[in-house]
Amino acid sequence: MTNPTQKKNPQEIGGFLKGVEIIGNKLPHPAILFFILSLIVIVVSHIAASQGMTVTYFDARAKAEVTKKAVSLLNGDGLRYMFDSATKNYTGFAPLGTVLVAMLGVGVAEWSGLFNTSLKKLLMNANPRFLTPIVVFAGVMSNIASDAGYVIVVPIGAMIFAMAGRHPLAGMAAAFARRGILWQGFDAWVESDVLPGSGLSSSAAFEVLLGRIGSALFAGSSLTPVEIAQMAQWAENVYFGKPCGLMDQLASSTGGLVFMDFRDPAAPEVRRLNAALPGYALCIVDSGADHADLTAQYAAIPQDLKAVCRLFDAEVLRQVDEDAFYRRLPEVRRLAGDRAVLRAIHVFDENRRVLAQVRALESGDVPGFLSLINASGASSWEYLQNIAPAGAAEHQALAVTLALCRRMLRGQGAVRVHGGGFAGTALCIVPEEKLSAFCRELETHLAPGCCHRLQIR
Repeated sequence: MTNPTQKKNPQEIGGFLKGVEIIGNKLPHPAILFFILSLIVIVVSHIAASQGMTVTYFDARAKAEVTKKAVSLLNGDGLRYMFDSATKNYTGFAPLGTVLVAMLGVGVAEWSGLFNTSLKKLLMNANPRFLTPIVVFAGVMSNIASDAGYVIVVPIGAMIFAMAGRHPLAGMAAAFARRGILWQGFDAWVESDVLPGSGLSSSAAFEVLLGRIGSALFAGSSLTPVEIAQMAQWAENVYFGKPCGLMDQLASSTGGLVFMDFRDPAAPEVRRLNAALPGYALCIVDSGADHADLTAQYAAIPQDLKAVCRLFDAEVLRQVDEDAFYRRLPEVRRLAGDRAVLRAIHVFDENRRVLAQVRALESGDVPGFLSLINASGASSWEYLQNIAPAGAAEHQALAVTLALCRRMLRGQGAVRVHGGGFAGTALCIVPEEKLSAFCRELETHLAPGCCHRLQIR
């Protein structure tokens, strides 16, 4: 939330043009706007006719003043006039042809990929001396095709700056300048003791950190936690090619123990939970396996789920009726594959488990919550299949870590994979009185310092 007493950042573009942009973005689609204006004209014509209004103007052809009475378009004659003269009315309006041709051309260019290709050619063949104005120009022009503007201009802008021996952040800043926020250079010193490549969402945390710095320095701290998280997700998806969701970034951006619902990705529901686990410690166990090079394994999960969704004309699995899924199970297995079926089963069950976990936490049902965590972990292993990389028969460090943790807890507490899986860490909820012995024994089997106690803040 912006502090009302805070001075406006001089780097932010505002004034009249900013107001025009805000209002313009709230307007409906041009076709809907045209329809609304047409209805207004019809209503106004009826009011003017009922009041006997007239208009007098000079007719250049007749070289004389002409007086016309208002005619209602709501009576029989008016309706016949609208239908009889519609074609002539449109074709006789000189600017209409140009506008229609331009709109058709823009539509074809965007959907055929011409905009994307043209932007790539413009940027990749740019003279190094003119990189900044060319990237800014391409960013401004890319407003014609919003997808191309975000997906193409920003990463390509960074890339060509790097190829020219200039810092890629300068290219990103040039591309982002069209958003109305001008970025400048800054110095930052960052320290972290987060385990690298361990599935602890260190990349998301770092992205959120940069977003908060940028918001504070160049946007008057006006960016919300959701906006910062969305920018961080975009960086992961587009700039680094990692098909992650928004959960890690939003969790880092909001902080604390929260419930998140991504029914509307543009405006996710975030609700802070006032809950605790008295008598239990939260810890992370490092398996020793790095998941930094496992992007293809992560990408396979949403690909499998989308394969199922396409069979039901859905964008995400929550739009698929679960009963319909099981009724068409033989067809889904044949067209999407068994792994996709199992992963879909996990997601169906997991969506229910999340809601049950929230209820358990808010009601103080700790045993019920721990049981749900264990069930979620078992489902990840059995159905989601994100414990070991495909074909990794000899390298299953995370699976071994999970097995050891379960053995030592002996039904007390909870164990599950943490993060995206395939490598990295296990999440353990351990009774306080067992924590020291639990960590000590794990370190004898795995590695010294593999067990880390955490706190939610």
